Order: sequence, then C-alpha cells, then structure tokens
Amino acid sequence: ADLTAMKQDFERDNLIGGAHHDSDVEYDEEEGQKAGDQMLGEASKIQEKTQDSLDVTKQLIEESKEVGLSSLEELKRQRETLGRIDKEMDRVDGALGQAEKLIKQFGKRMASDRFIQCFAVINSLLLVGVIIFVIFFNDSSDSDSSSSASPSSPVTSTTSSDTTSNRYLRGTFVQTVAEMVLSSVVGDASNE
Repeated sequence: ADLTAMKQDFERDNLIGGAHHDSDVEYDEEEGQKAGDQMLGEASKIQEKTQDSLDVTKQLIEESKEVGLSSLEELKRQRETLGRIDKEMDRVDGALGQAEKLIKQFGKRMASDRFIQCFAVINSLLLVGVIIFVIFFNDSSDSDSSSSASPSSPVTSTTSSDTTSNRYLRGTFVQTVAEMVLSSVVGDASNE
C-alpha cells in the first residue's frame, strides 16, 4: 500500500513537474530512486516482521497441536481407566450381592443352631430331672417296700448298709450327670 502510494506520488510529480530542466529530472530521478529504495527497505522490513509473525504463529500452532494431542491421549487413558473402574464396580456389586445372600443364609443357620441348642439344653435338664425323680422315688419305694409286711426274698434283701451304699452311688451318679450337663451348657454358651 505504501509502495503504491509512493509510485502514484512520483508519477504525479513527474506529470506536474514535466517542464523542469534536465538537471531537475536527474535530481528527481535520484530522489525517486532513493525514495524507491527506501520504500523497498521499508517493505522488506514489513515483510520480515510479517514472516517473523507467521513463524511465531506457526510455532504456536505446532505447540497447540502437541498440547491437543497430549490432551487427547490423556483423555483416552482416562476413558480406559474409567472403563476399568466401571467393570470393577460391576464386579464388586456382584460380590456384594453374593455376600448379602451368604449373610442371610448364615443368619438362618445360626437361628436354627440356636434353636437346636435350646432344645439340647431343655432335653438335658429333663434328663437330669428324670434321673433325680427316679432316684428319689426309688428311695421312697425301697423304704416303703422294706417296711411292708410282705416277705423279702433272700436274693433281693437289702440291709441298711446296702441302702446307704446305693444312695451314695446314686448321688455320685446324679452329680456326675449334672456336671456333664453343666459343662455342655457352658461349652455351648462359650462357643457363641
């Protein structure tokens, strides 16, 4: 644009100043040549600045491409990571569902085990009660039969020392059974 304007100015000056002498024409030609060289120098400077600006722009574009590519790679890596996390969450969710089922089954088994333990304790207590009942009612029936008028047989005749010995053995038996029942009850309670 500056070069065109200068050329137009030069041509206009030549047209208007066409009546000048030859020395003026030479002077104008030298001046025009200097002005042309000056314009070419300025145009060259502008072109260099433009080229520098283009080079900087190209460099920025290349850097932007690199940043974009690295961002794209990072996003791809993150997408893959999220995919793996999603699969892992599905697997964990399935495992939690299975664990919940197992816990319910375990709870049902524990409830049935407690039910069985309660019946075992009740049965043991009933057994002890029956044993105690038999011992005390046998003692009273033995004392009733010895005081009765019916003759005793020589084979089954009992003396007072035999009765005492039988009572001692029965008491020892009851004590042993009671200890076994208590140890089984205490053992069951400590296992819980």
